[in-house]
Amino acid sequence: GDRGTVASVTGNMGNLYAETDDYLRALEYYGQALALYEEFGDVDGVVHITGSMILTLLTHDRFSEAAELLDRQATMQIDHREVKARRMSNLAILAEHHEDLDAAQRHLTEALAITTEAGMRTASLEYHQKLRDLAQRRTDFAGFIEHNAEFLRISEEVRGKESIQKLAMMEAERNSEAERREHEKHRALLYSALPKSIADRMIRGEDVTGDYFNDAAVMFLDIAGFTSYTSDMPPALVVKMLESMFTTIDGICDKHDVVKIKTIGDSYMCFRGDGNATTNASSIANVALDAMKEVFTWLNGEAVRFRIGLHIGPATAGVIGTQRLQYDVWGDTVNVASRMESTSEPGRIHVSEAFATLLSPSPSHLRERGANTISERNEGVPVIPSGSEEHNGVPVIPSVSEEPGTWHLELRGETELKGKGLMTTYWLMPTDR
Repeated sequence: GDRGTVASVTGNMGNLYAETDDYLRALEYYGQALALYEEFGDVDGVVHITGSMILTLLTHDRFSEAAELLDRQATMQIDHREVKARRMSNLAILAEHHEDLDAAQRHLTEALAITTEAGMRTASLEYHQKLRDLAQRRTDFAGFIEHNAEFLRISEEVRGKESIQKLAMMEAERNSEAERREHEKHRALLYSALPKSIADRMIRGEDVTGDYFNDAAVMFLDIAGFTSYTSDMPPALVVKMLESMFTTIDGICDKHDVVKIKTIGDSYMCFRGDGNATTNASSIANVALDAMKEVFTWLNGEAVRFRIGLHIGPATAGVIGTQRLQYDVWGDTVNVASRMESTSEPGRIHVSEAFATLLSPSPSHLRERGANTISERNEGVPVIPSGSEEHNGVPVIPSVSEEPGTWHLELRGETELKGKGLMTTYWLMPTDR
């Protein structure tokens, strides 16, 4: 389940044990909740649970441990006024233990100022009572009279079972709403930073730090001539144009169950690894073909042309980073796909032999035809037809779209890939080419 919810429930279990004075069990659950909050970087959760642990330790005279946690809490960013006030109160308890009554009085006065400004009547009542009792210890009669009067006045306001229950319900509702908002904020952050399928897995508490795919189909797309075409364009217009293109390709990826990985400048990377090899290759092929069909133009009216490279093979993927989450894919498969793109040509889809083999109805036929096809390619004859069904003599690619695309493969020949040497590669082409 959602780790945020698990952490919250675990912390609430600690609260229940603390209320029943089973402080050892309370500390056990608080420790588990703290570890969960620290694991996924929930600062507010860490601050709240640390405060609960401090109060429990102080209540049971474990002052040295409480002091260590108070020192740690001092380095944390505390945004909630109630937590700030509770910290001051805990410091006052520790000061009283060391017989530093003046310091205790300063801490409690600050806690009272925080709750009074925030209109937190129940908390203010508690701090007036603490200050009254402390004034008695300090033989501060004026202080005793002042805080006792305020304590009695506020007590009168909240007296009665119905009023107390109402305040408790309001407090519970505020806490619940705060937890819900925090949960939604966490979800929104994940969805803004990660592919939806990956964010859903993280919310369910699944491990997404090391996915391995035997048959990951990877696509790299680059805009041909981007630098020369955009050198004189206003930056805002360049960004707007890229946003239009890449948003369109995002939609194409969603249509074919393909995961967008990232954009770097004018380059776009996506992959699919959750299906079998043929399904993954077909999905990525459809994305490439659909992207090529889209019509974009430069300011001078010339058509924008993409250069695309495709490859398939084993790859590792996972979420990296803690401050800015990113789902990325690594491995030699990614490197080859990138080099397929860099050695492609404007307006063409360059595919490896491994990828082409999966698109061919007969891998042996692909190899047989491949050895003798350079001359045929020069005459414009397609080499490898796709699919097992034909429409007007043109085989049809397996597709998840409403209107399945059609394509054919044409042998390019031996291509020099950096770090790989010569590789047999192919052009993936729509039937109208």
